[in-house]
Parts: sequence; structure tokens; C-alpha cells
Amino acid sequence: MAEEHVYKSDTGYTTAVRKDYTDVDYCMHVIVAPTILSDLQKDKVFVKFIGGDVSYQLKFKREFWDGFVEYEGVLRAKKGKIILYNYYVIINGSEEVKEFIYKHGDGKIEKGLWYRTMGSTDLQKKDLYHIYDGVVQGEPLDEKDKDKNVLSKWIHKGLKKVTKWIGNDEYQKMLLTDAELAMKEFTRGLLEDISTINGEELIERFSDIVQGLRKWYYMHEKLWSSVEDFNKIIAQVLKTNLISLINMIKQYPKSSNNVAGITTAVSIVYLKEQYDITFDITDLSHLCKALLPNLDTAQRLSTDLEDFYKSYPTKIREVARYLLSMVKRLLNNSKSPCWLYCIPLLHFLQEGIFPYQEVPEAINHRDVIPRWWGIDNFSSELDVYKSKSDFESPSDLVQILHPYFEMDFLLPRTFVASLSFKQFVALDTKHIPPDIMLAAFYYFVKVKKLYRDESWIYCLQEVLGKVTSQLCMLESSSLTIDVLEVFRRSYRIAADVLEECFQLKTSTREQRVKFSLCAMKTFLHSVHFFDQCLSLQKEKKKTNEHYSLLQTFEKKLVDLLLFNLFFKTKDCLMVDEFQLKSILDVFCERLYDFGYILQEILTKSALKDAENMEFPKALYFTE
Repeated sequence: MAEEHVYKSDTGYTTAVRKDYTDVDYCMHVIVAPTILSDLQKDKVFVKFIGGDVSYQLKFKREFWDGFVEYEGVLRAKKGKIILYNYYVIINGSEEVKEFIYKHGDGKIEKGLWYRTMGSTDLQKKDLYHIYDGVVQGEPLDEKDKDKNVLSKWIHKGLKKVTKWIGNDEYQKMLLTDAELAMKEFTRGLLEDISTINGEELIERFSDIVQGLRKWYYMHEKLWSSVEDFNKIIAQVLKTNLISLINMIKQYPKSSNNVAGITTAVSIVYLKEQYDITFDITDLSHLCKALLPNLDTAQRLSTDLEDFYKSYPTKIREVARYLLSMVKRLLNNSKSPCWLYCIPLLHFLQEGIFPYQEVPEAINHRDVIPRWWGIDNFSSELDVYKSKSDFESPSDLVQILHPYFEMDFLLPRTFVASLSFKQFVALDTKHIPPDIMLAAFYYFVKVKKLYRDESWIYCLQEVLGKVTSQLCMLESSSLTIDVLEVFRRSYRIAADVLEECFQLKTSTREQRVKFSLCAMKTFLHSVHFFDQCLSLQKEKKKTNEHYSLLQTFEKKLVDLLLFNLFFKTKDCLMVDEFQLKSILDVFCERLYDFGYILQEILTKSALKDAENMEFPKALYFTE
């Protein structure tokens, strides 16, 4: 025998214990019109199976201002059976008043009492199925009693045979009013229960509402000529309710328990994209901010993210797809940077990373597919976004985002990748890791086709100066394993930058030399600080990779220094060790702080060139 289950409906009452999974439980939701009710306190609403004596009483849920009342209740039926049923009301304790239904089909309209259907052989094993049946109207009265019932205005005339049912008579108008009422009230009631019904359950419940109303008002009553028209009405109603939900989110801080946080925000995104709903940029900005997870740097976890994953046990892929869809829309259609608030969650869903993950050693920032930047799923849309007018100060946005940089190591990369050249050179680098700044520098030097005049070179020299200052600040801080890895990534990417600077085409050789000297300074600092940090990490095995990389640039570096000296002195003299130190001072004011191995490599190579008493003529400095 199957295990017994006890469960509750969303109104709080406990149903009977399930004995066998061949039974299916349905929770019926219906709005009863005042045309069928006599006394709200005394009347009782029932569901009755056609062809049998089984009836189920529904329970009062709430009354609306216009006399309509919502009822709901759980009933049980055999799985696989198509059930015929209708509603009726017992008034005055004994009088049975049935609902009234007109049957439409294949262009024929037949007057009479009909029935509703539910059930399917395709039902899966599930605790409860929700059926939303719209509005129940009463059976029309006779002509003599027409003033007692709103339906009497049209019932005595009969329904005309028409081929297109779009508001052609009063009955049709009444059905459209009923459909809109059901859409509004069922949706509003569902979202009001957001504290107890959220996540995947909320999405599925709204789908139940749509399916129930579509089946009755579109498929049965033929109120719309296409399902697309029906969906447009649903979207309009849903939009109003979702905006109300966003306004509720705005009233509370992220740490508040008054709303279900990121889980609620994801539900809004899901429904918004599923029904193609548009919001203004103000509402979108608030929605995007609600997608930022709560931070707990001490515990290095996010409880609301854990709750989010639990709330969407089978729909994570759909959530990721709809979230990406919203981000792409924002990038294509807006200048607002609010899409960046969505990125941590999107990275966790699509990039295979997890909160507070350590930054990988990989430096594949030059790959054609920009996974290193965290933008591989929306790179073309990002290009469209960057082609628009610049948003205000990027540094202001950094102040909001930088607390999340530790949680999502891809976020600062994505942020920097979203900047135009103008924004990049103006960026305050305080919170941006130097390896990311260097990777972006490489992009603007190699990939971006900008006019490379004196001002362009000056701007990028300023950026390299900021990065070098960053490296110095890191060197003066606690040299932890994390700092070591920053230096490791930095010197490797700085080598890419230096190589590109050697090949850069500028209007004069002097410009190229100045530019390359700045890049060399940053590269040597990053190698030096990595070496120092490595020596302090005694538990970590030493590596000579940085020395090998340095030696690959040995000849070019010394030639560059001597070339620079030539333009400064207009003379070519024998260079002794003392003079070499003066040359090094040209590009590095802290020569004596460099490790002895770096000094030895540079000095040995420089003296070798100087002894030959000829000016280095490296190919990369020819016109």
C-alpha cells in the first residue's frame, strides 16, 4: 500500500488522508456571482459530478466589493477518468439553484444547461491539482421575473447565431466581464499569498489559473479569435499585479523578512518574460536590485540563494533562460546599467560557479568566446549597449557593486567589460583588481579601433599609472595567498600588454617608446611583487615561471631603456653599472626595491649591449 500523506490546501484546512495514488485530489477555485447567491451567510456552494450523487461542498474564502464571492475546496476522483461536473447553490436550506451554461461549438449555439469537464489520463503523481473555473452565473429567470436577474435582459430574446463572438450581445459582454474579473481576482489572491506560495509553486499555480480560464473562456465560450488575444488580456492583468508586487519590494530593505527576497524577484522575472510584459525603466531597476543576493562575508554564504534553489527544484534552467532574456532586452533597449544587478545570479545559474568561489588561475582573457569576462552569453547585446551614450559615473556604480565582487569573481570583469573607453580611463580603480584593469587595457590597445593620438596615449598611460599604484598598495598590505594569485594573474596579463605595446603603431617612435616604458614599469612591478609574495608563502613550492617570462623580454627591455636614454641625452656613451641604474630610474623610481634576481638579469643584459658600444636597433622600433 502506498505511504499515507496528510496535506493542507492554501486556505489552511486539512483534507482526508490519501490512501491510494489511484485517487486524484482537485482543489476547486470558483467565483460565484450574486445572480446565484441569495444570502452569503446561509447559502452553500457545491460541486456535483454528473451521472452520480456525489457532491462536494466548497468553503468561503473571500467576498469582493461588488457582491461576488470566492469559494474553494478539495474533492477526490479516480485518476484517468474524465469527470463531468457543474456547480450549484443551496439557498434557504433546501432550494437548489444550478449554474447556467451555454454550449458553443462549430458555429452552432445551443440553448440549455451543460457541464464542465476535468481530469486526464496524463495526470502525474501529485498531491493536489488546482482547477480555476472562473465565474459561476445563475440560471436565468422567466420573463416575468426579468427584473430580478441581470441575465433576463437577453435570455428571453435567445442568442443569435453568429460566426464571430466578439462582444456581439449582452451575454458575450457579461462573459468578457466575468473573464476579466476572474483573471484579476485569482491573480491578485495568488500574489497576496506570496509569503506562503512562492518560487516554483507560484509559477505553477499561475499557470493553473491561465489554463483554467483559457479552457473555459477561450476554448469553450469562444470569447477570443486566437489564443494570442487571450494571452494579451492575461498579460495586461498580470502586469498590474506584478507592478504592485515590485512596489511592495521597494518598501523594504533587502535584509527584511517582509518579502521573500530574491525568490519573489525571480518569480516576477519569470512571469514577465513568459508573458512578454514590459516595465518602465524605474520598475525594472527596482526589480533588478531585488535580484542581488544578501551578503554574508563572515560565513561566505548566501542564505537567500540557498532558499532560491530550494524554491525552484525543477525550473532552474527556465529561470536562467528568462533571466538572460531580460538582461538581453535591457542591453538592447536601454541605456541604464541596472542590468548589472542581475549578473551575480545569472553567473551562478549559467557559468557553473558558486558564491565566494576562489578566482581561478586562468588568464584566457583573449579567447574569442569571452567566458573569462563572464559575458559569453550576451556579448553581442553588450556591444549594442556600449555603442549608446555613456551612463553617468562608472565609479558611482562601483560603490553599489563592489561588495559583490568577492561573492562573484566574474562580476568585476563583466562590469569593466561594459565600459566604453571614456568610462574606462575615468574609472576609479580602488575596487577593481589590477589583473582585470590590465586585461581591459589589452582590449583597448589591441582590439578597439580608436584614433591613437597623443591624448589617447596619455589616457592609457594614466591607466597604467593607476594599475602600478594598485600593485604597490597590494604589496604593502598583508601578502596572503589571495594577493599572491592577484600578482600571478597580473604579471601574466601585463606580459600580454607589454608584447602588444612593442607592436603598437603610433605616429612617432618616441610615442611608442613612452607607451612601452609605462607598460614595462607595470610588468616589472608585478613580477617583482609576485616574487616577494611567493618567498613569504613558505608552504607553497616556488616557481621560476616568472623569471622565464622575464628572460623572454630581456633583450627588448634593455634595448628599450637604451633607446629611451639616447633620446634623452642625444649621446651614445659607454654604459657602466652606475649609469644602468640611472637608466632604470627612468621607468621605475623604486629600482632598489626590486629583488636581486631581477636586477641581475637587467644589469647583465644592459652591460652586454653597452660593451658593444652600438645603439640597439630592434626591429620593433623601426618606422
